[in-house]
Amino acid sequence: LLVRSFRNVLARPLGFETAQVATAEITLSAARYRGDSASALAYWNSLTESLRAAPGMQGAALAGSVPLVSGNSGFIDVDGGFAPGAAAGYRIVSEGYFETLGIRFLRGRDFSSADAAQSPRVAIVNSQMARRYWPNESPIGKRIRATSMEPSSDGVPAPWITIVGEVNDTRHFGHEQEFDAEMFVLYRQLPAWRLQSLTAIARGSGTN
Repeated sequence: LLVRSFRNVLARPLGFETAQVATAEITLSAARYRGDSASALAYWNSLTESLRAAPGMQGAALAGSVPLVSGNSGFIDVDGGFAPGAAAGYRIVSEGYFETLGIRFLRGRDFSSADAAQSPRVAIVNSQMARRYWPNESPIGKRIRATSMEPSSDGVPAPWITIVGEVNDTRHFGHEQEFDAEMFVLYRQLPAWRLQSLTAIARGSGTN
């Protein structure tokens, strides 16, 4: 019975692909990059471009927390709705994250180069979050605020973030976890201190 239960748990879909995926956590030098968003972004852009250009590479991206390894959650505000205790997993990612891990878009769009550092903030949510906070509605165009993970500073509250896409649910912490609400924010729209440490994710073809 124990073995059967264990096999049943492992058979539950994660919602993302793990085959041929490698990760590497990288921390930038505090002396060189602390407070310098432009230099940090230049480094991360160069890294991802190099990975994507490597032979046999099918995808490469960056993430603040990697599935099955780590992750953060926090309270959120939902614009136009009273949702006491609203919360969601908070994932910092780059373009290419969903494609690299085989996470499907259900509606809306991925992040793009047009979503610049100084552009209006954008986010992508999973289906569980869409169903929880906007039942029977599309989440596209709705606004949220990550009050815990992006706390106010100098009296200025966390910024509103517009949802531009919805993706399939994932079990970020493994097979035993139930699907939970998750929001994904674009790394380059965050302050410099958030760019000090990220994890590179790369998926190869398995033929090289």
